[in-house]
Amino acid sequence: MTDAASPPQLAEEVVAIQASPNAVIELEIERDPEISVYHWSENRREEKIELTDRQFQVPVSRGRYIYEVLAIWEDGEVSYTFVIEVE
Repeated sequence: MTDAASPPQLAEEVVAIQASPNAVIELEIERDPEISVYHWSENRREEKIELTDRQFQVPVSRGRYIYEVLAIWEDGEVSYTFVIEVE
């Protein structure tokens, strides 16, 4: 276990992925971990995102959206942060 910046802090340095409203995002992570995706606001997790076949849709409203992906394997876990800019 290590201490790390929160997703909103990490998002300040991340280049946003440009997406159209309702675009489908597909997650590909090696070794088939258990995956959870969370939408973040400025300082906290807002909601857990429902995945279907490791995919989810971005919002229809324009804006910048911060996501955290938590991947868990038998021998460890990792958290990824990415940002979607809906045009």
